[in-house]
Amino acid sequence: MVAAWITTDQLHDGATLDPILAQDAIDAASFVLFHLSGRKYGGVRTTTEEYCQVGLDQIGLSSYYGPHQRPPLPGPSGYSIMYPELRHGVITNRIGGMCSTCGCTHLLRLRGAPVLEVTSVKVGGGELGSDAYAIYDTSFIASPNECWNTCDDVEVTYRYGTAAPVMGQMAAKALADQYVLAMTDSEECELPQRVTQVSRQGVSWTLLDPQEFLDKGRTGIYQVDLFLAAVNPDGARLRPRVFSPDIPRARTRRG
Repeated sequence: MVAAWITTDQLHDGATLDPILAQDAIDAASFVLFHLSGRKYGGVRTTTEEYCQVGLDQIGLSSYYGPHQRPPLPGPSGYSIMYPELRHGVITNRIGGMCSTCGCTHLLRLRGAPVLEVTSVKVGGGELGSDAYAIYDTSFIASPNECWNTCDDVEVTYRYGTAAPVMGQMAAKALADQYVLAMTDSEECELPQRVTQVSRQGVSWTLLDPQEFLDKGRTGIYQVDLFLAAVNPDGARLRPRVFSPDIPRARTRRG
């Protein structure tokens, strides 16, 4: 599901529009631009979720390390397992594993990614300080150097996703404004029409526009198509990804 690229107050006359109609127009514009841009910008969401610290193989490595061993995860102490971590441009080795105080790894893989910010972590009803957890690899939160003193369920509030660039937000506004005009039957709507009525010297006929721009992944609106041409000139349907087993990747940390 695509998050909205803009808010209703960014629309033309957004303060006076029906909020439901305005949001429908924004959702439609965001959906169209997300797919036509190659699914690069899914928008940003804020969510609150609950996770269990016990009994879950968060990253699916139990079969590799054995059923009674812990994978090399960040933790305050425990098994002497070294792993590289990239922080502030410097790669250092850290010790990770199971917490020797309570037996939990204090590591959670959040459902939404990439994680942009964690605003709250509550364990057993109590809220942790911001220095009690860190974001790793834009997907995990973990205790970097201290025990959470409990294995209770964890409630996490965080922001995740990929925001559209400024040019994309301008395109979303332009397209959403046109959807609003179309839904209100305004004559100012500039969305390309399939049917055109032509009258010449008392004779009328109907022309069907082939709208070839649709086959090229465009909308027929200059400002929108300029953005799409910049970010997806070849009309890719999915965001490209590169994987190479020859390039090792160190764990990255934020916070």
